[in-house]
Amino acid sequence: MSKLKIFHSKILKMNLRKKTLAGYIAVIVLIIFIGAISITQFTSLKNKTEYLTEDVAAKVQLAGEIESAILSMRISVEKFIYKNREEDNIAAGEDIKRVLKVLENADKQIKDVKEAAILKKIKGLTNEYIEKYKNVVIRFKARGDSKSELSSMGNKIQEELEKLSIGDNNKEIADISVDSHKAFLSARINMESYFLDYNYIYSSKAKEILSGILTDMEEVNIKELEDTIFSIEDYIDAFEGLISVVKKMDKEIKDTVLPLAPKIVNLAKEISASGREEMNNAGIDVERKVGNTKNVILTIVAFTIFLGLGIGFLSANQIVKPISKVVAGLKDIAEGEGDLT
Repeated sequence: MSKLKIFHSKILKMNLRKKTLAGYIAVIVLIIFIGAISITQFTSLKNKTEYLTEDVAAKVQLAGEIESAILSMRISVEKFIYKNREEDNIAAGEDIKRVLKVLENADKQIKDVKEAAILKKIKGLTNEYIEKYKNVVIRFKARGDSKSELSSMGNKIQEELEKLSIGDNNKEIADISVDSHKAFLSARINMESYFLDYNYIYSSKAKEILSGILTDMEEVNIKELEDTIFSIEDYIDAFEGLISVVKKMDKEIKDTVLPLAPKIVNLAKEISASGREEMNNAGIDVERKVGNTKNVILTIVAFTIFLGLGIGFLSANQIVKPISKVVAGLKDIAEGEGDLT
């Protein structure tokens, strides 16, 4: 006899009470199983949701803070570079402090290896950016000092040329002084035009005019003009030194300071993108788990319903069949045809 037949035989031999009890126990076990699966799955979903709302969201927010702080620093730094105003330099200093503080906090919060590596690059580039900016500020100060010194030197030369042109000197000295004074004023006008936007066309023109003044003075070979000639030579040297400072500063700004900021911002966006990607993946995982939990629960509920119906049908059949036999027997007895044995 097969195992299925033996099992079926045992079921048939069980009394009605045991059959009913066994059926209801099976239903209760399935209900407990459904509850256990639901609790397990929803606990997992709760943990995943907390991770999304706390850890991942905090990381995305932190990446946004880094990006915002760096952009703010970049704006104030470039405002100072282009406008050379002290208030912009002060604002840049405040933004730099904010960036360093945000990066310090990020260093404590970010644990992911990939994101930690990106943060390390951000910190390195940011420190380089700040150092380069400080050098630019120093060069701006040096440029400002050089301009002040150059202006003072120019005023003295102008006074000397005016004295030579209107003093008790001979006509030759007066004539060369008047011409030199006019040319010197023209040179200073070109220099001022150069200082407005640092266009090297004006600096070249100014140097050309100053060189022409020297040539004209040296050709007349007048002893009274020697001090003025030396002063103009020093003036030209100071102006060329200023031009050199400006060129170095322009190169440093274009080659290092300005390109660094976008790199830092892009790295900050990588952390933000990583957080958003993790959030999207976690969201997909939550949806998948919800779908799986729903399918499992529906399957078990359907099975439980069919099992309950089966148990109910079996119980009813086991109860109704004997009662039907008794009713039929009593009917036969009532009609006088029943078997009284």
